[in-house]
Amino acid sequence: MITVGIFGINDDQNKIVSRMIKKYFKDKETLKIDFSSDSNKFLDTIEKNGAFDIVVIDLDYSRINGLNIASEVSKRNENSYIILLSKSKQDAYEGIKIGVIDYILKPIIDEEFVTSIEKAYKLIISENVKYLKYKTSDGYKRININNIIYVEAEKHYQHIYLKNNKKVTIRSTIKKLEEELSSLTNQFVKTHSSFLVNIDFIKEINKYIIILTNTNIVPISKNLKSGVKAKINQYYSKN
Repeated sequence: MITVGIFGINDDQNKIVSRMIKKYFKDKETLKIDFSSDSNKFLDTIEKNGAFDIVVIDLDYSRINGLNIASEVSKRNENSYIILLSKSKQDAYEGIKIGVIDYILKPIIDEEFVTSIEKAYKLIISENVKYLKYKTSDGYKRININNIIYVEAEKHYQHIYLKNNKKVTIRSTIKKLEEELSSLTNQFVKTHSSFLVNIDFIKEINKYIIILTNTNIVPISKNLKSGVKAKINQYYSKN
């Protein structure tokens, strides 16, 4: 699914913009469009539901709020692609500083707008990467699942160990995290009530322990051992 957030476009123009977006994605992706002219509501939607894939902002509705939203979206979610609309060429410079992917001078020409949407979509699909999304005080962030070596549970917190000796701690349960990862990929296996392991980082299995490529060791529960081996064999037979 592609999610699009539209800020500050009047009702008539919103219908036109929405129509163009729907037409472009008709045979490509399922689509969800969220429109708002209230900056707080727009950011709250991102806070509650996660980042939009594409964000369209009309600076003529409210230049300060529009630029603030663009800046906030860019800070919180580096994988959101922002398109600015304005009657003023001067705003293009501000957009470049923020890191938007395109700037359209109004009045909107259909072909130009569709080209911008296409540019954003190509960037999205070119990533070809799946992400684990998690919530922080600064908004939603994402982790490339291919960078996760293993997860260790500690009560209501999950410690996610990444490549390059990095660690991210999130508030969640091991069960919920296992379900989220399973919905994205088949490369994680639960080895213990408190551990999830990325099969790609398993170096060696020795009785009831797993040695990982970063030299860390995680346990295998006796009652999970046969299932762990079966899952690993199944994974390698399909990859």
